[in-house]
Amino acid sequence: MSVANHTIHHHNAGPNIYRLIETLNVAVIAGLCIACIAYLWSNRLIPVGIEDRSHWEITTFFTVWLMALLHASIRPVASAWVEQLSLAALLCLALPLLNWLTTGQQVLTYGLQGDWERVGVELTVIGLGLLLATMAQKARSMAPVLPPRSAVVATQQKTITASVPYRNSILMRVLAATLGGYAVASGLAILLPMVLPMARAEAVLASTLLSFAAYTEVIIWVFSARAPKRAWQGVFFLAIGCALTILLNATFGGM
Repeated sequence: MSVANHTIHHHNAGPNIYRLIETLNVAVIAGLCIACIAYLWSNRLIPVGIEDRSHWEITTFFTVWLMALLHASIRPVASAWVEQLSLAALLCLALPLLNWLTTGQQVLTYGLQGDWERVGVELTVIGLGLLLATMAQKARSMAPVLPPRSAVVATQQKTITASVPYRNSILMRVLAATLGGYAVASGLAILLPMVLPMARAEAVLASTLLSFAAYTEVIIWVFSARAPKRAWQGVFFLAIGCALTILLNATFGGM
């Protein structure tokens, strides 16, 4: 009797655990993108003279990220992916318009002024918006089509058993995207200021934007790879390559 109860408890807990993992996956990847872009929006919308302006910008970041987590927890996973990636893309693509409305400046003006740092920021944001829109479209095309309820009831036990390898594959890809993507992005954020031919402050800003773009590209590649093993191999070699280049630059760069 105890074995039967344990089996029932295991089958009931399994979907809940996987649901939690999928929710965190959406919030960490898509939700974090929304929070980062919302931070840039708050930088343009919060009045310059307000007290503790930086505090309100950071508060906006974490509040939006929490809202993304709540959204992912109450929406179907496939819908949450599409909706959050689409929102992130919209916020990115609309940011240059917001910048023009609030400051009167836009990418052509920056180019004429020779302000290539801001040109890079604007073009990077637009590029990220297009990339996120592509991810949203891909997530929409990959959303599963639900079978009739009678078919679900008839094949429930078979689905639970057959879905275990698929769930494990998704989990491995999620870990590769989050942990491996973070390692690659961090490595680039450290490496690029060492090699970019520009002032230190500009190099740090450019490397931060490029590492964020690289993180997004790693995520796309991980979920496009033929197998989780190949996804892990790719992010591992990228991270190791960044680490070795940083080490070599630190060792011989000053010589």
